Amino acid sequence: MTDTTKVPSCNVAQDTIERVERITYRNEDAIAVLKERIGKMDSEYHFRFLEIKEALEDLYELIKSRDGSAAPAVAVQPASPQ
Repeated sequence: MTDTTKVPSCNVAQDTIERVERITYRNEDAIAVLKERIGKMDSEYHFRFLEIKEALEDLYELIKSRDGSAAPAVAVQPASPQ
């Protein structure tokens, strides 16, 4: 039988902690794959945003060369991680 004594620091039953550890261990590979996919998506989005930024800069230069006037500069800042 599993020990159900409380862990003093957080008031959670020991068997609950052990169940969470088992679930985490069993799903470790799935979690690693998910992290890898998220990292890849982040990289792809960053690349796409750079392409958009370059296209906007090219468009700005085209308008400037035809018009002779300069539109206000738009700074594209990377999103801060949350």
